[in-house]
Amino acid sequence: MPPRWSVLDGKPREAVPAMQRLAGELLRDDHVWIKLRASDALYVAALGEIALGQAQAAAGDLRRAIDLLGGSRRQNTENPWFLPARESWAAG
Repeated sequence: MPPRWSVLDGKPREAVPAMQRLAGELLRDDHVWIKLRASDALYVAALGEIALGQAQAAAGDLRRAIDLLGGSRRQNTENPWFLPARESWAAG
């Protein structure tokens, strides 16, 4: 069973370290979609930490997840490949 399901099965103690490890492994790659998966892993880890009553740890994982999403968004908006489409939407 994938670690993310452990949170739903009432086993957050198993899910938290597994999802944090997964996020760490994924962050070795700088690709935007991989960062999105790492952000998801951190979100699931935070859910497990909340279930364990570890609010501070959960807040830290959620901040890291949000930072990853923000960094991904900046990367896409600054990429010249996306600019013509964005300009055509604005003109539309």
